[in-house]
Amino acid sequence: ARLLMTTASESNRLPKGSGADISIDKRLPMGGGLGGGSSNAATVLVALNQLWQCGLSVDELAILGLTLGA
Repeated sequence: ARLLMTTASESNRLPKGSGADISIDKRLPMGGGLGGGSSNAATVLVALNQLWQCGLSVDELAILGLTLGA
């Protein structure tokens, strides 16, 4: 969330007062190799981009996601 806020803010795409309190109830085993963490990160990026109306493209979100690591 912080990465998206920084990126959107730098390009003047983040509305004032944007914020989020995120809680994820993980049901997959940690380190299970199922990509649960990556899926969670991608979902949060897409959801906040829509909620905050940042207007970042799928390609821009993918680039952000790559910087997060696995």
